[in-house]
Amino acid sequence: MKLKVALALTLSLSLSLTACSSEEPKDATATSNTATTTASNTTTTTSASETTSAEETPEVKVACEESTPGASPVKLTGATINASGTDQPEGTKTITWEYSGDVSTGSTSFGVITKRAARMLKFDAGQLVSNTYTQFGGNPVELDSDISLTEKKQQAIIPAEVAADFDEGWVADLSIDGTRVGTCYSDNY
Repeated sequence: MKLKVALALTLSLSLSLTACSSEEPKDATATSNTATTTASNTTTTTSASETTSAEETPEVKVACEESTPGASPVKLTGATINASGTDQPEGTKTITWEYSGDVSTGSTSFGVITKRAARMLKFDAGQLVSNTYTQFGGNPVELDSDISLTEKKQQAIIPAEVAADFDEGWVADLSIDGTRVGTCYSDNY
């Protein structure tokens, strides 16, 4: 009897993990995957964008949740960290926060944190006031850049010298006027 229960539990867990996997098939040529779950005022969405060849690294949006459901009209809807394109220095990564709502007034902060480093953007009334990365144990480093607030999607470069700090698990967040409105967790966090 114990063996049957253990086998059923193992099979059930295996099927659950397979159904929730956010990895694209290794030989995919144009696939997409979206799953949405709603439970007690929290909506979690996970989706994987289309890939065009087996050699490309798929872009995976991580699960996001509202920090205080209904407290803000602004929502963090997705976050990704990927290798930067050819228009950026070699070895850099790009963090992308996707959101809904108007963030052009007040104070808006986009952040991503790992076990070893943090990357932050802060806007006040739509104007960039802080663009930093920090390796823990060190001081924040202010980056020179021409980042401007964009509608629905905000991007920032993670410098090559700290890019490896973002290879492991991370948490992205969005705060409006000092209140965290959304958080996204990478699946390996």
